[in-house]
Amino acid sequence: MSYAGRLCAANCGNNESIALYLMRRLLIDPFAGRQRLWIVFWLYWLAGRFIIERIIWSLSLDQASAIKTTIYCTGIWAVYSCIALWRCAPNTDFRWLGYAARVIAVLNLVLVPVAYYLVITDQLGAAVD
Repeated sequence: MSYAGRLCAANCGNNESIALYLMRRLLIDPFAGRQRLWIVFWLYWLAGRFIIERIIWSLSLDQASAIKTTIYCTGIWAVYSCIALWRCAPNTDFRWLGYAARVIAVLNLVLVPVAYYLVITDQLGAAVD
């Protein structure tokens, strides 16, 4: 049996498939605050955005569309990752890191609508040209 199969057999419910188990562990647990803060910060908040940006920039044909698509996609991911960051903030051994994570989450959620506004009103046109 594969590693994922053994892991699921040990932790899955009776009717839960491997795909549902992995979705729960990778997407739902951080969103519900059941993950360690360092994992959510480094893997979801920071690396997740980096991976999304690299995928978009590698598939994009021109710079203007890449910037707009990156802002839209990372904005959606930012909302998810900031909520997960906020909810997982108490899951650390250092209380001040939890407070710092919540400040980062709030600042980020304030900047996402600003970025959307700049894209929608085409204020980025001068920066791209």
